[in-house]
Amino acid sequence: MTNTTRVKPPIWFWIVSVLALLWNLLGVMAYLAQVNMTDETLAALPEAERALYENQPIWATMAFAIAVWGGALGSLALLLRKRWARAVLLISLIGIIVQNDPFVFFKQ
Repeated sequence: MTNTTRVKPPIWFWIVSVLALLWNLLGVMAYLAQVNMTDETLAALPEAERALYENQPIWATMAFAIAVWGGALGSLALLLRKRWARAVLLISLIGIIVQNDPFVFFKQ
């Protein structure tokens, strides 16, 4: 018979995990607002902002999706203390890097 003990995480772990989940859920909401933007909403934007949305390449939108959905899933897994949380959060980080510094991966 083996005894397995689980170490209780400190309070800061729970605070950081909840804040990370809330932050990433805000990112998910921003992503959903962007991809579900209607033509009327797009037309109401200032010209410069509309051009940003219209000229955004598909890989940037995909990187945005990977970053926010991966971050939300990874944060939830962190709260549930799953081992795979680290891998999902790393994938989310890669999405953030690609989205914010595309020249590392894509030459224009």
